[in-house]
Amino acid sequence: PLVKTRASIVSPFADVTGTVRVDETEHDFDGANAILMHIWGTERARKLIWCYVPAFDEPHVHWGLDFVSVKADRLAPWLTTAVLRRGDELIADHRPLTMLRGRSEIAYPRFTASCGLNGQRLHIEARADRDQGASYLYPDPGGTARFVVQSDVGSVTCRLQRPGEPELLLRSSTAAVEFHGVEPWDAQQPLAPPPL
Repeated sequence: PLVKTRASIVSPFADVTGTVRVDETEHDFDGANAILMHIWGTERARKLIWCYVPAFDEPHVHWGLDFVSVKADRLAPWLTTAVLRRGDELIADHRPLTMLRGRSEIAYPRFTASCGLNGQRLHIEARADRDQGASYLYPDPGGTARFVVQSDVGSVTCRLQRPGEPELLLRSSTAAVEFHGVEPWDAQQPLAPPPL
């Protein structure tokens, strides 16, 4: 297959309740947005960028975003798609031609992208927070390495162009932003997984 990495998204915007404990301090939350997903495959993608916005800043707190753009190998095209949440409605367009028409540009720790959403156009600018990022080194089943930088306190700005309506501007200062690739993204020493 063209893409040897698979993703299963059980819920892009799950409603969760619980407690997170950091050191001796507990933080309760109720009605928070979370994502439940799993990525697997026989070979990790050559490049991948991803961002997740559980909720945009006021006044668009009932909007959210799950975005990915993937380049399977050196000669493959970028495949770009997004799910935009507006309240209980999910707006997505996963048709192959739509994903091929998406655009992505990486200038780490920032990326810009655009993709179609059922007759609408979404433009994204995402930035990872270098000071709050973690670098990982993932081995492929085939023996090559993939470098990942993840920041859970990134920022995202989206412009949604809708026919016959004014452009909608959405911003978030609480986004997860990730970069995956075959070379290190910065000078930070990546964390290697423990041996199996």
